[in-house]
Amino acid sequence: MLPEARAGSGRQRRVTGWRQPGSTPWEVPGKSHADRVISFIERHELIPSGKDTGKPVRLRPWQKRLIRKVYGPDSRPNRAAIVSLARGNGKSALAAFIAVAELYLTPSSEVLCVATTERQARIVYFRAARIIETSAVLRDHALVYANRSDPYTILPGRNGYMAPMPADERSLQGWQPSFCIVDEVGFVELGTWTAMQSASGKHPRSLVLGIGTPGYDKGLMYGMRTAAASEDPPPFFAYVEHAANPSAGVKDRREWKRANPALGDFLQPDALALDAATLPPNVFRTFRLGLWADREEQWMSSDVWDALPVVAGWPAAGTPVALGFDGSVAIDATGIVGKDVSTGRYFVVAKWERPKGDRRWRVPRDQVLHALQDAFARWKVLALFADPWHFRDMLEELAAEYGPERVVSFPTNVRMKMAAATDRFLSTIYSGSASWDGDEALRRHILAAVAEVTPAGEVIRKRADKPQAIDLAVAAILAEEASATAEPEPARPVIY
Repeated sequence: MLPEARAGSGRQRRVTGWRQPGSTPWEVPGKSHADRVISFIERHELIPSGKDTGKPVRLRPWQKRLIRKVYGPDSRPNRAAIVSLARGNGKSALAAFIAVAELYLTPSSEVLCVATTERQARIVYFRAARIIETSAVLRDHALVYANRSDPYTILPGRNGYMAPMPADERSLQGWQPSFCIVDEVGFVELGTWTAMQSASGKHPRSLVLGIGTPGYDKGLMYGMRTAAASEDPPPFFAYVEHAANPSAGVKDRREWKRANPALGDFLQPDALALDAATLPPNVFRTFRLGLWADREEQWMSSDVWDALPVVAGWPAAGTPVALGFDGSVAIDATGIVGKDVSTGRYFVVAKWERPKGDRRWRVPRDQVLHALQDAFARWKVLALFADPWHFRDMLEELAAEYGPERVVSFPTNVRMKMAAATDRFLSTIYSGSASWDGDEALRRHILAAVAEVTPAGEVIRKRADKPQAIDLAVAAILAEEASATAEPEPARPVIY
């Protein structure tokens, strides 16, 4: 689908006319098409940006193995492939190198750079265009147009064409790509992938190559991974994955290397060390260890929580504190957690858990009310943030007694509010400024919670397979939110 040359079709970066330069860069050695791609990249392509700009590309052994796996043998070449790599391992750069090779090696090539948005697609496309412009041999064969609304590159002598494209079915209709690179394939809809895969089969040799990092949405990319690992994998398809062992800890540097083949090369170890120390474990495991985030992923690991200092007991009477409350009727637990705002220490005020096997047990509401009233009498409670579910009348009674500015209803099912509160709690924990009272139930509830990523952010919930109480974890989050948002009492004027 070579576009007609016409005035105003785009700003031409290098020349206004074109003539056959006489060189044939597509004639490269190789026992297979994958080997020819490797030879082309190393023989003709230069690094387009960074400290090594202009130097020849030297593919690493792991990149060459990846390319060979993606293409498969010439006797049975793949039509589609997906590469799963953790962030920072040069996925987009490698995709651009391959795209340029495909543009030149295949006669009448049609190369599409696809992503969820056209802006994202242009990242790979413009990197590829820069590779062409950097090479004296390659640029003489190409006309690179940089019109913002319609950028594309053509090879007049080879009838080749390359352009960025958004990943939606309507935009992809009518194309017949010989090679299609799909950036961040984990965010692409199944229908879009299907449209590209079915269209590309019109060439004797064609490939749809998706690249991406595992995430939370187990859609197309995860489904193709599952299919590839099944007893009946799809033919002419490859799934190439670099990932840590699922049971690996976030501080296991051997697993860092396993998941990040570029580590110690163009991916710096100190970047991973910082992330391992500051990111939530499930986030690090997903984006740095290449592991799929299970919806049942533990919210906080024991090594993070157990590293907090333990100071047993309650604060002294009169200490300014903030309180969090999460309750239930019968099945779940009910708890009150406080935070000493002067020291940052979390402590359990009261808890009620159903005795094992007692299905007739109910939360003693009178004891809950008494515990809350006792807390207001014992300490200087700046604010109580409480989930009103099943306890709205009790909270209204407390608000009438202590003031609505101190007794605040905080519905934990409102994702926007709960996600922000959860993020604030995690930030406090990872900052190293928190401590706790050593209460075993609080630890158990914290470690039982699993992370769930929502459009509003990360929230916690119980496991679906083995549900355990997390009420004290929720109460701790609310106590943190109460301490962060409570208005301090104004200082009394000093009269001389």
